[in-house]
Amino acid sequence: MNIDHRWFRVFFVVLLVVLLLPFPYSYLTAADSYTYDSSVGEQVAPERNATTVIVADSHGGGSVASVAPDGTLQYYNTTYDAYHDVDQVTGQPSTVEYIAHEIIPASQCAGGTAGNGDCYRTVIERLDVETGETTQLYSRIRPKRGSTAAHDFDRIDENRVAIAEIGEPDRVSIVNTETGIITWTWDPQSDLPVTSGGIFPDDWTHLNDVEVLNDSRIMVSLRNQDQVVFVNRSTGMNDSWTLGEDDDHDTLYEQHNPDYIDASRGGPAVLVADSENSRIVEYQREGESWTRSWEWSDDRLQWARDADRLPNGNTLITDTNGGRVLEVDRQGEIVWSMDYAGPYEAERLTTQPESKDGESAQSNELVSRSEGGGQTSSEGGTSITRAVVDLFPPLLINGALYMLPVWVTPISVVCLFGAIAVVIGWAGFELYHSPYRISVTTE
Repeated sequence: MNIDHRWFRVFFVVLLVVLLLPFPYSYLTAADSYTYDSSVGEQVAPERNATTVIVADSHGGGSVASVAPDGTLQYYNTTYDAYHDVDQVTGQPSTVEYIAHEIIPASQCAGGTAGNGDCYRTVIERLDVETGETTQLYSRIRPKRGSTAAHDFDRIDENRVAIAEIGEPDRVSIVNTETGIITWTWDPQSDLPVTSGGIFPDDWTHLNDVEVLNDSRIMVSLRNQDQVVFVNRSTGMNDSWTLGEDDDHDTLYEQHNPDYIDASRGGPAVLVADSENSRIVEYQREGESWTRSWEWSDDRLQWARDADRLPNGNTLITDTNGGRVLEVDRQGEIVWSMDYAGPYEAERLTTQPESKDGESAQSNELVSRSEGGGQTSSEGGTSITRAVVDLFPPLLINGALYMLPVWVTPISVVCLFGAIAVVIGWAGFELYHSPYRISVTTE
C-alpha cells in the first residue's frame, strides 16, 4: 500500500511541534521569575529569619543579590560578567565579600595577552548589602581561556586570602591583598599526573574551591579529577585524606564548593555539591576512609553547585540549572525556596562563612532524601520527566542547559535532542524519496 508522502510530512511537522512545545511553556512559566532588575523593594521570596545573599556566574547573566528576612529584594547588581564565591565578613552582619570577573577587550589588556585575545579582570570586593557601599580589595588581569576565571577565595586574615585559580596558572595561591604579592602556591602538578582530569594545560583540574582549615591545611576541590584533596603547606597533598577518585562517579562527579566540618562539630566531614550527579552529599571520616553519611536530591535539583550547613541543622542549597536557592530541614523537607537565574553560591547572613557554624549530618541525625522522596512526586517516587532526563548523560544535559537561556528546563533539552533527530530523519526521508539523484561520472 502506497501512502502519500504528504502524510509523512504532516507527521514530521506534528512531531516537531509537540517536541518543541516545552520551550514556549518554560519561557511563559519561568522567565519572569528570574527577572529582578527593577524589583528592589519588592517581595521576591518567602519570609525567612535572616538575610540571604546570592551570586550568579555568566549562566545567570552575572549578578549579586540580597534578600531581606521579610523576602524583599534588598540589593541587586549586575556590574560584572560573573560572580562566584560569596562569604559574610566576620563581625559585620550586613557585609559580604565576593570574587567577580569582567571580560576586558584585548586592546585594553595590560601588556597584551600573548596573542590570545580578551582577558579577565578578577576582583575581590567587600559589599554592605544594606547601604550598597562597595570597596575593592584586590584586582588582577589574567588571560581569558574559556571558563578559567578564578572561582573561589578564602580569607586567612585581614590582609591575606587563598585563591583557587583555574587554567594558566592552575594552582592555589596565598595573596596579600594590600601589596598584591603572592606568598605561597601549590601546583597540582607536584602531586598529580597530568594525564588525569581534563585537557592539560588549558583546563586540567578546574580547581574551583579552596578552604583554609583551622589546622592550617588547605582543602581543595579538583573538579575534573572528581576529588577533594587536603594539602599540607610544607609537604604537599596528603593522599590518605583524598575524597573521591578520577572517574569514580559513584563518589563524586565534577563537584563544587566542598565545606569542611571539623571534629568539634561532629566531623571530620565534608559537605559537597555533587554537581553532575545532581545531589548534595556529605562524607564522614571514619578511621582512614570516607563514608557517605547523608544525601539529598529531588526531581528539580539539576547541577547543584553549593550547600551550606546552617547552625539550626538545615542545609542551604544552590541549584544552578534548577534555577533556585532552597533550604531543607533535618527531615529533608523544603522549608524555604526562591527562583533565581543560574545561581552559583548562596550565603545566609548572621552565620560564619559557608558551613563553619554548622554540625555534621551524623551529629544532626539528618534524614537522607533522593530523587522524588516526597518532594515533588505525589507518590513519593521519581517523576516520569526526571526518569527520562536521567536516561541521558548528565554532562550532555548540563552542558546544553549552561549554553541555553536560564529558563530552559532539562526536559526541554531532551525534547530538543528529539527534535534534532526528527529533522535528521525527515531530511533522510526526503532524500530517499527525491526524484533527483547525484551521479558521479568518470572519463
